[in-house]
Amino acid sequence: MERSTIAAIATPAAPGGIGIVRLSGPRAVAIALSVFSSRPDAAAASLSEAGAESHRMYHGYVFDDDALVDEVLLVVMRAPRSYTGEDVAEIHTHGGPAVVSAVCDLVLRAGAEPAAPGEFTQRAFLNGRIDLTQAEAVADMIEAASIEQVKAAAAQVSGEIRQAVSGLKQSLAGLMAEMEAAIEFDDQVEGSFSPEKAACRIETEVLPCLQDLLDRRRATEAGRGATVVIAGPPNAGKSTLLNRLLGTDRALVSEIPGTTRDLVDGRVWVSGTPFVFTDTAGLRPDSGDAVEAMGMARARTAMDQADLILFVVDAAAGMGPESGALFCEASAKPFVVVANKSDLPEARGFMPPSAWPAAPVVHVSALHGLGIKELKNLLVRMVGEQAVPASGRAAPNPRHRAALVACREALVAAGAALKNGVPADVAVLDIRAAVDRLNEISGEGAGPTVLDAIFERFCIGK
Repeated sequence: MERSTIAAIATPAAPGGIGIVRLSGPRAVAIALSVFSSRPDAAAASLSEAGAESHRMYHGYVFDDDALVDEVLLVVMRAPRSYTGEDVAEIHTHGGPAVVSAVCDLVLRAGAEPAAPGEFTQRAFLNGRIDLTQAEAVADMIEAASIEQVKAAAAQVSGEIRQAVSGLKQSLAGLMAEMEAAIEFDDQVEGSFSPEKAACRIETEVLPCLQDLLDRRRATEAGRGATVVIAGPPNAGKSTLLNRLLGTDRALVSEIPGTTRDLVDGRVWVSGTPFVFTDTAGLRPDSGDAVEAMGMARARTAMDQADLILFVVDAAAGMGPESGALFCEASAKPFVVVANKSDLPEARGFMPPSAWPAAPVVHVSALHGLGIKELKNLLVRMVGEQAVPASGRAAPNPRHRAALVACREALVAAGAALKNGVPADVAVLDIRAAVDRLNEISGEGAGPTVLDAIFERFCIGK
């Protein structure tokens, strides 16, 4: 059955340089040309469908009846040399949300159907252009929050996981062919099949390759970024520091101690590294305020879960003995002492007591921006030192990993069966089960439930 022609906006719903309306399906080119004119005159003859060359861009105009909507570029990509493997057309408009929406509405009125989330990539999979691992990598690339994640996703899009899985399947297919020949022609090929050698091949050829995949680690930075908790005594300037790091007034700032009662966070990229900065309630040994005590409890929980801690102190006021215990709490994680208000004369020469845990000290003025660049650079270096070095190789996602573990278990069982004299027609069942698990990774035989779960991650237009 012929698929429908789908259309959607392929660029973010925000002002930008360009907007793109993407169509895919048997009528993609015809529908795109029906709203396109190569001349600034609605009545002028447009480009013909037969005359539209593949992978060439055409300048023209889009009209709604006789009213000009936008000056655009049209590109046609004929099947199978397109993203989806079908005929694809894209109309590139100016980047205002209103204009790109108007053009999309026109192609829908002309007969295209609205695309579901991820439907373009799903069609690429169904048309055999990519396998399921590559489709998942497209979503990973869109969601990538660091260059390490981008490189890993690009390796997977290029087929690195697919090739590794294909190699495993070829090895197992050869082994199964030998075993099935021995089963079928047992009386004719006596002695040609050795269960011990088959078990050895599983252990020395297949399992090491499978384990190599399992040992690959995904990019260590989570999608949200490294979590940095801003902690310290009340009124040290933690909220002002959060606002300075984020470049926006995210937290309420007051000279009254204890203003911050709950966690306040924000996300920002620093030199290509994603961070989530979290402001917390000021810590002090005792509090007679029940709400403030709850805020301090949440602050300590956040510190326990942090990747890094910024321990903020008022360098002008100094640190009393009661700050020592709080300082030691922060030292349980990688931390930096932020000597705030260092622009004040009273703050000159401030350093934490030498008896306290050693940590980098950065002198800043959160109010005026002094030392903030140095603090950001230090955080980027510290996060980089904690991260596992990027291998540049694609690594299995949780779905792949579960299938690989099940595959390994089946192969271990097959090897044990062959060593223990179990008949080949029984042992081969475990090898078939292992191949089935590998097929799950590439998407062969994947049912609608699996596909829906994967493609619902995608945005509309991709």
